[in-house]
Parts: sequence; C-alpha cells; structure tokens
Amino acid sequence: LDTIPSPLRDSLEIIEVSGYSEEEKVAIAKQYLVPKQLKEAGLSKLDISFSKSGLSSVINNYTRESGLRGLEKKIATICRKLARQYAEEGDELDLTTKGKLRLTPSVVQKHLGAERYGDNFYHQEAQVGVSLGMAYTQYGGELMAIETTLIAANQGKLVLTGKLGEVMKESAQAALSYVRSQFFNFGIDPQVFESHEIHIHVPAGAVPKDGPSAGIAIATSILSAILNRAPAEKTAMTGEITVHGKVLAIGGLKEKLLAAQREGMQAVVLPDKNRAIFRELPASIRRSLKAYFVKDYSEVFEVLFNGHQAKSGASFRQLNRGAADKDLAS
Repeated sequence: LDTIPSPLRDSLEIIEVSGYSEEEKVAIAKQYLVPKQLKEAGLSKLDISFSKSGLSSVINNYTRESGLRGLEKKIATICRKLARQYAEEGDELDLTTKGKLRLTPSVVQKHLGAERYGDNFYHQEAQVGVSLGMAYTQYGGELMAIETTLIAANQGKLVLTGKLGEVMKESAQAALSYVRSQFFNFGIDPQVFESHEIHIHVPAGAVPKDGPSAGIAIATSILSAILNRAPAEKTAMTGEITVHGKVLAIGGLKEKLLAAQREGMQAVVLPDKNRAIFRELPASIRRSLKAYFVKDYSEVFEVLFNGHQAKSGASFRQLNRGAADKDLAS
C-alpha cells in the first residue's frame, strides 16, 4: 500500500484479503479443485479421490502460499500423470479390487517427486542465541530464525547480516539500545558490550528481509546470547520494539500464526494491541496456539526465560528492585 500516493489511497476503500488456513485449503480442494482437475484430465468417470492426508502433504510439502494457485497446479500435475498412466495401462491403473484409487501421501510423492519443503523448521529445539520470529511475505507467513553470537573484540560493535532492509537494521539497533539501557534489570555486566562484537544474522541470506515487527525477536536473540540461556522451546514471537521496551502492533497476524501452527509451535508472543484481531481469527488457529499478549518487553522476558506466564511490567520492576536492595545490603 505504501506505493500508492496518499491522496489516491484516501479516496479508495481498502479491502484486505487474508490467506487460507490448511483446513480451508483442504475443504476447497476437496469440493472444487480436485473434481475440476479430474474432469479436465478426463478421469471424472473413474473412482479417484485424494485422502485428507494426501492433500495436506501437497499443501505443506510442495506449496507454501497464502492462496490456492500453486495447490491447483500440483493437483493438475498429479491428474495429468494419472491420465497418461491410464492411457498407457488402461484398467491396470493402480486401482484396488473395488475399482478405487485413493491418493495418499506416498502416492502423491510418487507423482510429484521429492518434497520441496521439509516437514519441520530447522530450529525445532531451543538453542542459545536463537529466537523464532514470524514474518509476513508475499507467499504468506513464515517462521524466521534470528541468530546472535558474541565475538571477543577490542571494541564493541553491531554486525548485521542476512540481506536486511533499512527498517529491520534500525529495529535491530533499537533492540540493542533497549537491552544495553536495561543491563541492570537483566543482570548483565555492561563490559560485555564494550569487549564483544555482537553479530546478528537472519538465515536465508539471499532473501531480502525488512520491516520492524522482528524487534522483540531480535532483543530476545541478543539477550539469549549474552545470558547464555535458551528461550522457551517452540515459542515464536512478533512485535515491534521501542528503545524504551514498549511492544507495538504488527500486521499480517493471521498469516504469521498459520506459519507458527504449520511449523509445530506451541505458543506465540503477540503485541497486546493485536488482541482484538486475534479474537476474530478462526477457532482452529486460536485453539492450536497458546497466545501471550504483551505491552512491554519485560513481559516477553518473563514468558521466554522464566518459564511461566507473563507478569505485568510493575511486578517485573518490583522483582528487580528487590534484587537491587539485596546487592546494596551485601
């Protein structure tokens, strides 16, 4: 939308079309796409059907998109191969004794070849210095690993790699500034920042990445590396961060949550300002993920590093005041 001039945009009615969930794709494929492609391939008279697991295999392992165009192409490919096989072999087309052909994941793989996408995200296990952000791309939502490592150096500096855009670079700088300003609350020796180079990398270096919504994920990755503690397992996050630690709203929430659901995440950390949008999402998405809504990064820290539900910012500050009093007493 930012490419449309403001005067023109003001005179338009903007209609946002969100992506489909896996359940919606399976239902549309069963009711419309599969019958259409079987008819076009000349197979409508045969008893051929896709199992639910077979369609899910096509959706998750061969297409990654918010729409249905790629899914229909893959279904059409399978149907054309079946039509050729039927033309060559006739009644010997892998039909069972009852004259039925059910396309299971193994049969799908036979016709489509090796899976294009893996079943699981490569950072399934919690790891020090790695946080899981959620990104919104033109193909839908994706899970995005953010990796941070500390390198001993004569002077501290921030190194960013992974073909990041200007907005994302600024977001990383804001996240680092917040962590540095709160070193006492997080129990960090401030000398760490002066004696180490902080290298932040977002994998898939050939793919451009931009936007501010990875702010809390970057801050989490930095803290994880400095504290040498892994964040909570199977927990993804999204939210813009300010230099004072406030968590701001983001866009593309449904697509991001679909990506987290697809990759087997169990919990997500979301900006509190996106709570109303979350309530409007399908129940299948809301039930599959435990959502933590946060206003300040201190609450994010409670969820990811203390292993229990987020507390308010006031309780977090109270805990740290108690720690400070202990230090003064000693």
